[in-house]
Amino acid sequence: MDKSIQVNNLVKYFEEKGHNLVAFGDIDSRKHLRNLALKFGVDYEPSHHELIDVEKMSMDAGRPLISSRNVFKPLSSHNQPVFTADSKVAFQGVGMTLDPQNSYVFPILHGEQSTMSRHIDTKDENSPNTGEQLSLVAGYQSLNNHRAVFTGSMAMCSDEYFAWFAGHTDNRRFCEEMLDWVMGESGVLRVTNIRHQKEGTVNTDGKNPENYFIEDKIEYFATIEQKTKG
Repeated sequence: MDKSIQVNNLVKYFEEKGHNLVAFGDIDSRKHLRNLALKFGVDYEPSHHELIDVEKMSMDAGRPLISSRNVFKPLSSHNQPVFTADSKVAFQGVGMTLDPQNSYVFPILHGEQSTMSRHIDTKDENSPNTGEQLSLVAGYQSLNNHRAVFTGSMAMCSDEYFAWFAGHTDNRRFCEEMLDWVMGESGVLRVTNIRHQKEGTVNTDGKNPENYFIEDKIEYFATIEQKTKG
């Protein structure tokens, strides 16, 4: 491996240069990807573990194929949702857990209540993480609005999945919207027309007051716009 492409250098490149990051993992993800993910508060399940669904699951090439429609509600439930998929997303791969002390990382796609993690060889379901504790796709946004996405599946955004599950899952739409978000093409807010004044008064000159007294009650107004694709 090129010595310049080290985990700390990638993190520095992300933080200082303002670049965004997309990382696709799987059941055999190597330590470099796992260590990189940890820097963002994302912890992949142990190597050779795979996600299963104890209630609804099919097999593909001898490996479990699950699905989820459990998209992070703040990204899918307001008036201008970032993710609009209205069907399930097919997934085959490894789960992730997120650092609860890291306020910049969040799940984009959760597991369902019946999702579990098991070893691919022993079939032992010995992971303490189940259901919504397991993330299939995780997002990260820094204070400087740099964005990163980590997934546990190499296949979920593949041409094969788009073709196989056309009309049955929303993988294509989900993956397109995921890439739009991480590249800053959607889900970006702009605040303009900021105005404030003492409660019960009107600024007839159109200028915001420069000073207030300590116990003054203030009215604050702003126009908030959200960028959609493009």
